[in-house]
Amino acid sequence: MLVKVNTVLLVVLLGAMAWLAVQQQKLEERIVQAEAKNTSPIITTIPATPAEGASPFDNPNTDPMANMPESTVQLTRVKFKSTKLDLGKVMQGQKIRGAFEVTNIGDKPLTILGAEGSCGCTVPSYSKEPIAPGKSTKIDIEFDSSGKMGEQSKTVNVRMNTDVINYELIVNATVIPTDN
Repeated sequence: MLVKVNTVLLVVLLGAMAWLAVQQQKLEERIVQAEAKNTSPIITTIPATPAEGASPFDNPNTDPMANMPESTVQLTRVKFKSTKLDLGKVMQGQKIRGAFEVTNIGDKPLTILGAEGSCGCTVPSYSKEPIAPGKSTKIDIEFDSSGKMGEQSKTVNVRMNTDVINYELIVNATVIPTDN
């Protein structure tokens, strides 16, 4: 009985190996044919420039300015009043607000492309409107201390059309437990 099982397994194994050898041969033939045509059967390329009429913001997982012609990317410069925000002592469960002030010190309009907190407890909000050269705006922050205790340090990453694409802002607070 054991000999029959071993024989069947050997036949199945040899059959699988033969099938794999045939598949490898077919793949090698496709590669040779593709190389003769100067294309790849496996790798496809994505055009470096967006299709006509496509917005550079169509793919949210890429830099929206990456494929824009250099002449249309209008970079500016900014200055933060401070990149650190100390919210002080906060009672546990309390929501507290603060803001970062940013000034457009360049000669092109400033656009905030996005802002994200390092966790759900730190939520930024900002104007979607362009900020003219010489003008300032605020990036508002709401910190929710629910479930937190002690010293807290959170970050907010802000993306703008500036010479530095990503700015990291720091939010600090000390969460004090509430007396029940």
